[in-house]
Amino acid sequence: MSTEETFLPQQDLHIKSDIVAGIISTWIATFLAAADTTITATLSSTIAEEFDSLAIISWLGSGYLISITVTQPLSGKLSDIFGRKLSFCFSTCMFTIGNLLCGFASSKAVLILARVIAGIGGGGCIAISTFIASDDIPLKRRGTWQGTSAVMYTLGIGLGAVIGGTVNDSFGWRWVFIGIAPISLVSCVLVFIFLPRGTEREQGLLEMLSRVDFAGCVTLVAPLVLLLIGLNHEGDQIVTAQFLITIPLGTVWFVLFLLIEWRWANEPIIPLSLFCRRTVIATCLTAWFMSSSLYILLYYVPLYLQMLGYTPSQVRLRILPYSIGSGVGSFLMGLIIRVIGNFRYITPMPMVVATVGFAFIGRTTHWVIPELYLLCKGVLVLVQH
Repeated sequence: MSTEETFLPQQDLHIKSDIVAGIISTWIATFLAAADTTITATLSSTIAEEFDSLAIISWLGSGYLISITVTQPLSGKLSDIFGRKLSFCFSTCMFTIGNLLCGFASSKAVLILARVIAGIGGGGCIAISTFIASDDIPLKRRGTWQGTSAVMYTLGIGLGAVIGGTVNDSFGWRWVFIGIAPISLVSCVLVFIFLPRGTEREQGLLEMLSRVDFAGCVTLVAPLVLLLIGLNHEGDQIVTAQFLITIPLGTVWFVLFLLIEWRWANEPIIPLSLFCRRTVIATCLTAWFMSSSLYILLYYVPLYLQMLGYTPSQVRLRILPYSIGSGVGSFLMGLIIRVIGNFRYITPMPMVVATVGFAFIGRTTHWVIPELYLLCKGVLVLVQH
């Protein structure tokens, strides 16, 4: 009986050149989609000032991240139906359109909608690029390729704010998004040219679409959007009529989502049986807390620095330790895993200390302290991925 160990040495480890070119082309979109999650970090105060709305700061990041959250689970099903190549090209087109709309947005509502569209495309790019590598790279060589993909993703997150600040200083914040569009379109064209066409599916379109958990997707999006609307508003009051309506309504939608996933979905978007495992629960909670602290810092540390009087150019340099830490962390993580063999001895405690440390910084804090905290966050950000 064949096992993984006996099978691996017999694998054909040769990878066709067109597949290599196609996978490398997906990394362009992966880098851009990851950078787009943090690219508004140094732009938030400028955009908020132009639209005269402080609440838009949360929407700029959260609108994009919520779209990614919902899109990534669906990407697997939809790329199974329509093929990896077509699905990836569709995602890059959505990502391109979303960023173009961001660049030409004339109102706050249009900008938020554009961020959601860009997030739908970005989530598909990140997820489907992983599927493409898994499909076309032999198992014995997959670790190296997926490790490189993780480095591209992490560098994108780390350099996003730096890229945003640099372009903003030279051309204005709108050109940050406009400049992303043609590069992502190049990725789409290259993937379309180089990536081979997938095998034809025997099932009909309607039969395969019936396998997609659209009800679960809708009931997952609704509570997230309602929660965001309830917690983001202008003014000093926390409990408002908007809060009292959207939060309970979002809770009802979330309960409906759980019922659909538990009782009615044939192939649930998030199988609740996964949460019977302690490892899954612990991993999800860790990723949730680490992601929350990470994005809070990436969006509000630049705002804090600008409130201290730093220019966007100076802010860009002040958050550079995070980008450096991301690159160093990606390399060290691969080296540690190769030597030790697992993640067991990798602790996120320095990241926790750095996060708590930011709660105690003030106007008189020495400038080196926040830089060290950002460096620690960058080095350990790959743990959650």
